[in-house]
Amino acid sequence: MSRKLVFVNASSETLTIDTDGPIFPVKIDGLGTPETMIQEQKAPFQDGTTYIDALFQPRTITVEVAILKPNNFTEIDTYRRELAKKLNPKLGQGTLTYTTEGGAVYKIAAIPMSSPS
Repeated sequence: MSRKLVFVNASSETLTIDTDGPIFPVKIDGLGTPETMIQEQKAPFQDGTTYIDALFQPRTITVEVAILKPNNFTEIDTYRRELAKKLNPKLGQGTLTYTTEGGAVYKIAAIPMSSPS
């Protein structure tokens, strides 16, 4: 099984990035455990603190891709336009699904930070 990312934007358009397709994942960063912020409080004359909660911090997942299949600039340009259209930040929140090489599936709400360049 291959590693795969599927992004479904707010307009329900799907973009698939996988090792078997024309849009190949070169580098993926930010999939590890996000940083955690521990919330505590302290009262006057109290030794130590009292645990309140733990919150995950937002994280940035960065994906570097390569367009591999077409051998002409017209088809490459078509794929670049597809990336820009489906990863448009103005569309709002979408869903990013990551499938590992072992078959484990992870899903997270995601907003593209910028259009591909």
